[in-house]
Amino acid sequence: MRFPIQPWLITFVLTGSLWSAPTPKELEFFEKNIRPILAEHCYECHNSAGIEKGGLVLDWRGGMLEGGDSGKLFEAGQPKGSFLLRVLRHEVRELKMPKGGGKFSAEVVKRFEEWIAMGAPDPRLKPPTKEEITKATSWQTTLERRKQWWSFQPIQDAKPPRVEGDWARGEVDAFVLAKWGGKNLAAAADASPEVLIRRLSFALTGLPPTPEESLAFTKAAIVNRKLAIETAVDRLLASPRFGERWARHWMDWVRYTESLGSEGDPRIPHATQYRNYLIRALNADVPYNQLLREHIAGDLLEKPRVNAALGLNESAIGPAHFRFFRQGFAPTDALDELARTTEDQIDVMSKAFLGLTVSCARCHNHKFDAISQKDYHAFYSILTSTRPATINVDSPERKTLHVADMKKLKAEIRTALAKQWLAEVDDFAKRLQQPDAPMRDAINKAGGNNNPLHAWRQLQAAEGEAFQQGWARLKADMKASFARWQEQRTRKYAQHWDFRRGAAMAWVQNGSGMGHDQPAGSLAGQFRVLPKGDRLIGDILPTGIYTHLLSDKHTGWLGSPRFRIGPNETIWFRVRGGGNVMSRYVIQNYTRSGTVYPTARINNANWQWRQWNLKYWEGDDAHLEITTAGEQATLASGNANSWFGVTEAMVLKPGQPAPRDEAAEIILPLFTGADPADRAALAAKYTATLRDCIESFRKNEMSDFKANFLNHFVRANLFANTLATAPDAAKLIAAYRKLEAAVPVPQRAPGLVEGDARDMPLFVRGNHKQAGDVVPRRFLEAFDAKPFKTHHSGRRELAEAMLQPDNPLVARVIVNRVWHHLFGRGLVATPDNFGKLGRQPTHPELLDYLATRFVKEGWSLKKLIRQLALTRTFQLNALAPPAAREADPENNLLARAHLRRLEAEAIRDAMLQAAGALEHRPHGGSDDFNTNRRSLYVRVIRNNLDPFLTVFDQPVPASTVGRRDETNVPAQSLTMMNSPFVITQATRLGQRVRDDTALKTPVEKINKLFQLTLNRPPSAGELTRAQNFIKTNNGQDPWRDLAQAMFNLKEFIYLR
Repeated sequence: MRFPIQPWLITFVLTGSLWSAPTPKELEFFEKNIRPILAEHCYECHNSAGIEKGGLVLDWRGGMLEGGDSGKLFEAGQPKGSFLLRVLRHEVRELKMPKGGGKFSAEVVKRFEEWIAMGAPDPRLKPPTKEEITKATSWQTTLERRKQWWSFQPIQDAKPPRVEGDWARGEVDAFVLAKWGGKNLAAAADASPEVLIRRLSFALTGLPPTPEESLAFTKAAIVNRKLAIETAVDRLLASPRFGERWARHWMDWVRYTESLGSEGDPRIPHATQYRNYLIRALNADVPYNQLLREHIAGDLLEKPRVNAALGLNESAIGPAHFRFFRQGFAPTDALDELARTTEDQIDVMSKAFLGLTVSCARCHNHKFDAISQKDYHAFYSILTSTRPATINVDSPERKTLHVADMKKLKAEIRTALAKQWLAEVDDFAKRLQQPDAPMRDAINKAGGNNNPLHAWRQLQAAEGEAFQQGWARLKADMKASFARWQEQRTRKYAQHWDFRRGAAMAWVQNGSGMGHDQPAGSLAGQFRVLPKGDRLIGDILPTGIYTHLLSDKHTGWLGSPRFRIGPNETIWFRVRGGGNVMSRYVIQNYTRSGTVYPTARINNANWQWRQWNLKYWEGDDAHLEITTAGEQATLASGNANSWFGVTEAMVLKPGQPAPRDEAAEIILPLFTGADPADRAALAAKYTATLRDCIESFRKNEMSDFKANFLNHFVRANLFANTLATAPDAAKLIAAYRKLEAAVPVPQRAPGLVEGDARDMPLFVRGNHKQAGDVVPRRFLEAFDAKPFKTHHSGRRELAEAMLQPDNPLVARVIVNRVWHHLFGRGLVATPDNFGKLGRQPTHPELLDYLATRFVKEGWSLKKLIRQLALTRTFQLNALAPPAAREADPENNLLARAHLRRLEAEAIRDAMLQAAGALEHRPHGGSDDFNTNRRSLYVRVIRNNLDPFLTVFDQPVPASTVGRRDETNVPAQSLTMMNSPFVITQATRLGQRVRDDTALKTPVEKINKLFQLTLNRPPSAGELTRAQNFIKTNNGQDPWRDLAQAMFNLKEFIYLR
């Protein structure tokens, strides 16, 4: 008989001794620190349910003690040299665990070391069942466990601790001081006035104080330091330079750029609008929750934030950051490009506003955080339900300037013209039979059967039976044409959008020129008042979508629904336009042109059929896109006047005949009703038909046939359409043209338009070619897994979900970012990652206190910055007693200020200001590096980044950068010595002090030089050395050389 081996016996054999039960404290340590790591990262590949990779089982004590193919993992009680710890530290080649994830933090490894040292206490005395393993490794179990991570926990309404003494000057200081308890720390002294005003000025405005500002602050601080600091902080917060400084921080978070990168590096039209938007918003202290809404869905807000002075819809500019992705040139796999660029959008959005790396969950559930692969694809579904565009960001008032008055005048112009034409039509029969010069010319040109006068030209000399036969022949031709027209419109196409049948409702329409008649497109019989010249109106138009019915300065972006391309299909569309209209078929939202991404400019006022062969893109999703010149996402041109009209579009299957215009579309009204018996009857029929068309025009109740018919006669100058021939209408035209001339050219920005929203399939293992189940649009399931109830993209719902009170991330992340930029390091040292691979907060209670107060005080960034700048913690010196440095070498306890280097932009701007060359020209476009404007306004071109700013660690615009690198490399010193820019500023600075007649002596000049560069007077030793340098320097310009030497001091580029 065989007896089952008991788990306790395995334990005895493996350990060589009877196992002693762990203590409650040891069990608590295992359950809190060891089991969660094993269950989350190890059970899936090393379990008792049939998966024993490397022969290793880690889901019960016996398996762990036995080890695997590589031998024992550890000796209980003896952590030194443990194979397990070496693997966790990635010290064993080709055996780095956890698989597919990053290296465990030193803190996790330390816990395993402590666990082994205490004898590896483990209550798992028998292997789990398969069901238990499945449950333990399920995503739902993992999610619940990961939601316990500190950043996913609700924000606590932390109360400031009680502290003794008078060191703390406020609640923030109390949190800091309380953290020192038991550490025997001695804080650094308060920073001197010269050091503090320099720190404040750079922190709040990115510029050094002027010598006058520094001197005034120093004097005021001697009298009342607290009041002096408060006054300086309030002055700096109110400075226009504040918005410029903090906008540059924000631009790092969203990887601001003005070009797409890759071959050709095309510009992103109007990218600088976003930068200028940030400056204005931060100077105005727009609440952060409002700015977040604007960044996600500012173009969709029912009550946008309007800048009346500039005529701007500020809110609509917010989503421009979604357009700063890098885009490849002519990719042959367009879906891969869409997947990659959308991943970039998700990565930046989630890091910047949530402090999470959601893009890490594209291929699988996140390896460490409470983020599922479905979370990623929910965001993917939201963003791919939009389309990139250049959008009109005029305020509603500016967009609609004079629109109501122009509509009213157009109605009056219609009435006046109709009245004139009805008076003229009575003589039409006579004019046919006794033609004047315009009529004779029109008849002579009526050779084609699509000309309404063709019938008269053919029959004007016919009588009797010849007339009857000729009319019958013409009517038969018309019927055949009409039959072809009907067949063409009822044919079964792969896709067909006929705007005469309401198809326009399914198309995406955006722009100030869309929907003036009705959202479904314009009714037949509309017309455009010509903005100048002798002629009054343009063509009388059939049903369609038009952008220029009121002004050709109005904008239009038109996109078809998405469709899947079948084998050998072609797309056709009927269009007219002027002013460099852009037309293209768009594959997977790709914005650029290229070999397999054709485009066509439209500059023809006559109707035409355009077509493209779609064979190359079989199986891909596409849409047709037609835009006025300035509205295409990447290929926008600068034409101020641009317009288009579209009536129909279709995708043809292989073998289907190309569409064409038929004569019946124009001449049908003439052949309606009784047939004429002779020429006189035919002349009378023309008169009656035209009278009917004009009456329909007057009532604004035309069919396409009547519009086309009447348009021919107006276009041929057979009815009054000039200033001289229609005097009553001409007066109205003059008033209209005055209004139209005042219509402003639109202000534009990069943006998104809502597409035909749909939920997208999950990419299995991240492979865009392997579609899984469809994932609905929603927020992160750690907070709310309910799908959004919307027929739109879901961006507006996403913004609101991010700002729900039960989401603790948004407030914590932005408060930490502000702390980082003020103090040099965040309370969370990894501002872009609040997940497990990020650092935990050094002061969690303080972080939550600040987040709570931030929300209660209306999400005001200026109030938060003011509160922090007035703390004693911010105002400390960077030098602390040696004992304090030894006790806290990383300054986690904030007993001193962080010594930090200025950012690249601040270094450059400080040189310009010291040289007296800095130009404060806010807003506008970007300049090259040689500009004297602030570095914020230097253009950011991906393939041509500025070398000076780059060498001092301005980030490459590739992803969110909440904490810049601070490198110290030889190239920086070489740049400060040899850069033409630095030499130019040193020359200017030297001339400034040398030629200043108010400075009488070299000592005064040297003192001014120190004030301009270091914001302090020189020490006695520095003064002596500087004097000796000026006296003994044999160079051509000793003041220039001394100025450049000042620029090269560490003190110039560092904040103490």
